[in-house]
Amino acid sequence: MKPDPETYERILARLHLRAILPAFADLIEIDKNAQDIAHKMNFALCFRSWSGIETLLHFEAGKLIINPASENLAPLKLAFPSDKQVNNLFLHRAFPLILPNWRFWKLPKLMKFRKLSARLESILKSDPVQLRSDPSLLQTHIHLLMGSIIPSAFTVLARHEIASQNILSSQSGLIQLQVSGYPIRSWIDCQDPESTTYGSGAAPRLPDLAITFRDLETALLSTRHELDALAATSGGDIKLEGKIPLGDAANAVLDRISLYLTI
Repeated sequence: MKPDPETYERILARLHLRAILPAFADLIEIDKNAQDIAHKMNFALCFRSWSGIETLLHFEAGKLIINPASENLAPLKLAFPSDKQVNNLFLHRAFPLILPNWRFWKLPKLMKFRKLSARLESILKSDPVQLRSDPSLLQTHIHLLMGSIIPSAFTVLARHEIASQNILSSQSGLIQLQVSGYPIRSWIDCQDPESTTYGSGAAPRLPDLAITFRDLETALLSTRHELDALAATSGGDIKLEGKIPLGDAANAVLDRISLYLTI
């Protein structure tokens, strides 16, 4: 069930600021084109909605730190008067209202960020034919989704969406997501829905549930909701090890991501 319009815009804005923006850090780590763009980016950029949702990006020496704990930063601030205006920016659905604190000399920095944004969008929005014809692009696409965006979006919903909290209320545990044969791994720790956390790489302890996709094609079909999960599991395309009921709950939350994000 889709939430009311105001709640929808608020959750979507949180997903954009807390799930999509952090993916830039992974993009710079794994994509040569993004590394070339970010090489000389040395500034901090803050996105903030007046509802209180905020994400701070600190570019320095070709690296990106999300929400750095530093009082010495003087970021360029993009303040949006509503959650809907945040979403307008990300969805290109209308000209967003932004209250910036920069002067004209700072605009080149924003142009570099825009170029980096275009790179991320081109990878995420690549059509299946293009992805299948370029194995490197497909791996980067799946890495960004399964290694960053999906676990962070899951965490946003678990912490802030009532429907997802209800789904997870009877299940808890640590979930490992991975693609067999590739360095694509992430984890979600949902011991309690409102304190759910996530990370990339191997889980910090033995997972309660491990979800392993046989290959990139299986992962692609899954992220595009073109895979029959039951058939894939029984056929060995997806391997589940551990608490199966936790997997059922996790899949229900993962399905809800598509109510908000189209990637």
